[in-house]
Amino acid sequence: SIDMISAIPTGLLLDSVATRLDPEKIGDRSLAINFVFSDRQEKAKISVGNAVMFSEMDASHAAPAATVSGPRQLFLALLFLKLPLAQLEGAGLRVEGDRTVVEALQAALDPMPGPFNIAEP
Repeated sequence: SIDMISAIPTGLLLDSVATRLDPEKIGDRSLAINFVFSDRQEKAKISVGNAVMFSEMDASHAAPAATVSGPRQLFLALLFLKLPLAQLEGAGLRVEGDRTVVEALQAALDPMPGPFNIAEP
């Protein structure tokens, strides 16, 4: 639920996003993106290389391809719900730099799995 996701620390959420990166979809692209969570006074850098995503809290790339800033809820919509970037920008998300890099990251993420049975009858 959104309440549960909202309570999870940002670093752990980004680790969760990294597990959903599809190596075939990202290919051999290298990405460097800075995230600024304006409502939490947090920042993180995202690096993708060799089809692996790494994130680091309280850090930023010196020369990122893009910097994305806004409230954390919009980042959740970007990375977990995969809402279109243009729609999120209308809601207050800001992208500085190459927006295609952000769209490439979003496109390379597998969708969130649906509900599942813990025990089969």
